[in-house]
Amino acid sequence: MTTRIGFIGLGAMGLPMASNLQRKGFDLNVYDMDEAKMEKLAALGARKAGSVADAARGADVVVTMLPATPHVEAVVLGADGVLAHIDPQSVLMDMSTIDANGTDRVALACAQKGIAFTDCPVGRLVMHAERGESLFMVGADDATFERVKPLLDAMGTAIHRCGAPGMGSRMKLINNFLLLTVAEVCAEAIALGTKLGLGIETMRDVTGATTAQNGQFHTLMVNKVLKLHHRPGLQGHDLGDDRRRRTARRAARGGRRACRVRWRTRHAVCDPGLFRPAGPCLRARGHRAPSPSGLNHHRRPERKAAR
Repeated sequence: MTTRIGFIGLGAMGLPMASNLQRKGFDLNVYDMDEAKMEKLAALGARKAGSVADAARGADVVVTMLPATPHVEAVVLGADGVLAHIDPQSVLMDMSTIDANGTDRVALACAQKGIAFTDCPVGRLVMHAERGESLFMVGADDATFERVKPLLDAMGTAIHRCGAPGMGSRMKLINNFLLLTVAEVCAEAIALGTKLGLGIETMRDVTGATTAQNGQFHTLMVNKVLKLHHRPGLQGHDLGDDRRRRTARRAARGGRRACRVRWRTRHAVCDPGLFRPAGPCLRARGHRAPSPSGLNHHRRPERKAAR
């Protein structure tokens, strides 16, 4: 019997993931606030749900792939949400990247109603999701994992059991903390190398052949940033805790650190022989270009000696 899936959330990752499930023969009933995205799935043979409740009813597995913790809690725990309409024998699989405490609240609510729950945040990029090559960090008991594994196999190529429900979200927090740290260091290193006269291709080849190799430079930057594809795949609400989310909001408003990194990756590092030339510098839009090292921005002005 074909597994019936209620898939809620067809964003940058959710849309290609749901598309792969439909192509692999699952019975999809999809819901998103954007009608156009549901139409894309309908063109592949999926059914369009009229609401969250409609997507949840009659599904063997309900998948949520939503932007942030408040969205997940509203969709799952709301008065007309998933838990109000899901069948008792169904599984709720949240694949969103959210606050681990939010995951715990959803898991507790499911346990109180006797609904099986698993958190399965997604790793890798949109291009991997489109090719069915995503990575999944799974928090689940053994029985629930066996029920959702065929779905994960249809959407990705790497599945990592991280522990009990809630541990997938915690692993995603650690993953994002590390990748964001590496991303900033890469931006600084590439900018410095360019200032010293090194070409992007040289830096890419050498660092790719040593222990300096990393996914931010050798996968993300060469496929997106250095080609001036600036649409973010990782949103501020994916950063995993309140402090990191506040940092992301400051960056979105054009904070000093964000200006420095954006300036580097858009203007200081584009080798015309390998990538498209960069557009006009941020200076033209009223931003001061950073110093090559970026360290001067962290120095506090010297205080005048007390008289």
